[in-house]
Amino acid sequence: MKDSGIEWIGEIPDDWFTIRCKYIAETYTGNSIKDDEKCDFEDSTDALPYISTKNINSITYLIDKSDILYIKQDDLRFVRASKGDTLMCIEGGSAGKKKTYLHECVCFVNKLCCFHPVSINSKFLYYILHSPHYESEFDLNLSGLIGGVSRSKLNNFILPFPSKDIQQRIADFLDKKCAAVDRLMENQRMQIEKLKEYKQSVITEAVTKGIDKTVPLKSSGVEWIGDIPSKWFIGKKLAYYVADSISYGIVKLLEPDDKNGVKVLRCSDVLEGYIEKQNIRTVTQKVSKEYTRTILKAGDIVVNVRGSLGGCAVVPIEMEGFNIAREVALIRLTSKLYNRFVMYYLLSNSFVNYRTRFLAGSVYIGLNIELLSSMPIVIPPLSEQQQIAEYLDKKCAEIDGLISIKQQKIEKLTEYKKSLIYEYVTGKKQVG
Repeated sequence: MKDSGIEWIGEIPDDWFTIRCKYIAETYTGNSIKDDEKCDFEDSTDALPYISTKNINSITYLIDKSDILYIKQDDLRFVRASKGDTLMCIEGGSAGKKKTYLHECVCFVNKLCCFHPVSINSKFLYYILHSPHYESEFDLNLSGLIGGVSRSKLNNFILPFPSKDIQQRIADFLDKKCAAVDRLMENQRMQIEKLKEYKQSVITEAVTKGIDKTVPLKSSGVEWIGDIPSKWFIGKKLAYYVADSISYGIVKLLEPDDKNGVKVLRCSDVLEGYIEKQNIRTVTQKVSKEYTRTILKAGDIVVNVRGSLGGCAVVPIEMEGFNIAREVALIRLTSKLYNRFVMYYLLSNSFVNYRTRFLAGSVYIGLNIELLSSMPIVIPPLSEQQQIAEYLDKKCAEIDGLISIKQQKIEKLTEYKKSLIYEYVTGKKQVG
């Protein structure tokens, strides 16, 4: 082994070399499409997929074509990437992280960079770009307000360069080993999805049927709720049980954050049953005071009405005084409803079915206040609401614990895969 002279590569075998990226691959970025023109690129007939960053799965690195645009084959305004090329995001929050190996010719956005191999094995190049140490080197070169690495810098990155025969052997080996690891991770992800579905069914069963399976049931009169215990009733509108009208929050957050300002919850902060405490944005005291109706109190319910629909949580005491963004709604209940019971109801399939039913075919992407206010809600006796919430707190914690174990397994497999790639593309381990 010898020192490569490049920190992120480290030692390489004596018969390996290092080379600048520009000598073994061409790099170029794609074309952007204006938002008001995207409707002109929906026809897939005789057309190439137009790949944006959002179409690249950050876990599997495969292309998701469920929501994709298309470029006509004869439209030469758009640059193309070929089968065997690698696309990598080089700008924004996914810079250096999202990348995909192409199995067909595509067009792509300007935030993606195509690495077209010229004198290097295409899959070997793909695995170099996947190396965690390459990603670290990429991060060290980030610059600009939104964070990115220029093509000129990428072209001058120094890469490990063994013989073509060794490149092929390493690529074939990593294809096989990484596919095996990917299958293990996919199995864990499938188990997580099943646990999430089970959790959803447990919540739905508890908030619509209760936890005492011996009580007689009656029809709720609402299709998406079904039968309910005979002593329960249906509140025709959630609005009848709120202390004040359900409200949206601050329309626009300002850049940069005010370190001494008021923290503001966005849809990315409000998750299923809890609030993520990291990276919460802020606004000035003055801006927050313009939205006094949405300054939070402990025990309030916050629910996402745009963006990540499905997020809903009860505000803890330490977040009292926070505010909310436009995509989050505030529900402050009267004493007739227990907040954690209502939170679980908003996490149930009954609410999902209600939301889906009334948003079907709507051009509005999100859940408007009127729809939320008009939602029918199951109302057990208050003491039973509390019992159900306590039962679900315990049951959901158990399920979340199982999910966490499986997520940890995925994380370990991910780290193993990364170390595997690094060790072989730098020659620290050799294919037998």
